[in-house]
Amino acid sequence: MSEKQGPNPLREGLSTRAVPQPCAVVIFGATGDLTHRKLVPALYNIAADGELPPAVAVVGFARRPKSDDEFRQEMEEATRKFSRQTVRDEIWDGFARSLFYHQSEFGDEAGYKKLAQRLDQLDKESGTRGNRLFYFAASPDQFETIIQNLKKAGLNKAPDSGWARVILEKPFGTDLKSARRLNRVVHSSFSEDQTYRIDHFLGKETAQNILVLRFAIAPATTRARAPCATWCRTIFCSCFAWSGWNHRPISAPIAFATKR
Repeated sequence: MSEKQGPNPLREGLSTRAVPQPCAVVIFGATGDLTHRKLVPALYNIAADGELPPAVAVVGFARRPKSDDEFRQEMEEATRKFSRQTVRDEIWDGFARSLFYHQSEFGDEAGYKKLAQRLDQLDKESGTRGNRLFYFAASPDQFETIIQNLKKAGLNKAPDSGWARVILEKPFGTDLKSARRLNRVVHSSFSEDQTYRIDHFLGKETAQNILVLRFAIAPATTRARAPCATWCRTIFCSCFAWSGWNHRPISAPIAFATKR
């Protein structure tokens, strides 16, 4: 008779299956490489897997003049090139209707006020319920400007019963001093429970090899091996628990984020 399986320690603290909520995803730096290669193709794949709620709007924010249709065409070309699965026309057509483009300079306060108006409109037309997810795919030297303007436009606070969250993608500062300064800037507009940080360099081969090592070794049973196993488990869990929005990374193969 086989032994009774105990609880999986890698799932400690994680829900069995999070139900994704309607929301508007605003991508700052929508014409950049990260958006073309990773973000929109990954969102399409989530939609193709049937796990993207219908009431989701993706708003690309960048400085180049562009219409919604032009943005959708560019994203289709990028997704067909970089998607991990073949793009199916019937799925893409539905997904494309959730893509929008908002033209503004990062330093233009008026552009953020217009963004707030457009998000309010999407709440009514697309059913996004006041939930806003701001994804920073822009250059790190633009983070402070974007954060300050979001606050000035009142976008750091969710309307009514909705929520507002910010995801900072890229290296979070260049050293401890700059990271602490950036943290102060973030906390001037967003609380810690609204803030998610991703350093996609930690998703490269070295970090991935740690996971391979974790599953290659037998379960830790001695005191000497337990600390190492706990450390590996913590790293692994952080890969999947960062967003609270469907509990899955959407940019890098392994996305590390901390909620301190």
